[in-house]
Amino acid sequence: LDQPQPKKKIMFQSLGCPRNFVDTEVMLGISVGEQQGSSGLELTQDVSAADYLVVNTCGFLKSARSESRSAIEELIEEKKDGSKLIVTGCMVNLHRDQILQDYPQVDSILGSGAVDKIMETIQTLDDDRNTKDNNNGEQPLIQSSRRRSFLEQGDTPRFLATPPHYAYLKIAEGCKKSCAFCIIPKIKGRLQSKPIPQVVDEYQALLEHGTVSEIILIAQDLGDFGKDLVRDDGDDESVNLANLLKALLQASSNDKHDD
Repeated sequence: LDQPQPKKKIMFQSLGCPRNFVDTEVMLGISVGEQQGSSGLELTQDVSAADYLVVNTCGFLKSARSESRSAIEELIEEKKDGSKLIVTGCMVNLHRDQILQDYPQVDSILGSGAVDKIMETIQTLDDDRNTKDNNNGEQPLIQSSRRRSFLEQGDTPRFLATPPHYAYLKIAEGCKKSCAFCIIPKIKGRLQSKPIPQVVDEYQALLEHGTVSEIILIAQDLGDFGKDLVRDDGDDESVNLANLLKALLQASSNDKHDD
């Protein structure tokens, strides 16, 4: 009988804020989560053993961009021959061309609004007809989306990578403000809030995980939650942070009663 082929290995390096970290957890869920079964990849922390290396960059401050560039350079230096380097995250949104110019060893650029395409990207890189090779001069694979940031839906797989006692819950992405001193709207795009029922569903899923005792709500500006969901006629004014918290507290109470 033919022996099953060993799973290929993938390594992730997540830089920047907790919202970036949640995006990394989404990519983990899509690539190595239980839902993938035998078609999934094996997670590794060993750069030299990885067949695919994914660095989720931050581009907010100059120091963050320098850290991201250093991470890319270290992976290029340490990765094994034939492995594929994928660069994603905020820095890609504004500095994609510069990354490609400075680092021709990058095999794929994945826009931060397209992190759910991680397996599609890997599968395409595995196809020799579409893979950049320094010998044939083809261009690196670029996966993008009209979205500048990714807001996972309830059915998006997610692999919790925080210490077991806490987890992040991203309730919104982007920003509705246009502050002259801040580049976030250009990086992350307009404000996108999750509907309260979706947040409650994800919250309950985290409670059911069994080990999580602290859930941290995250967004660019928590106080703006729901303001993009308010209609011009004002009928949806109940979508705000205060009412979200009430719904989450009610879900917590129900969970305790079920126990």
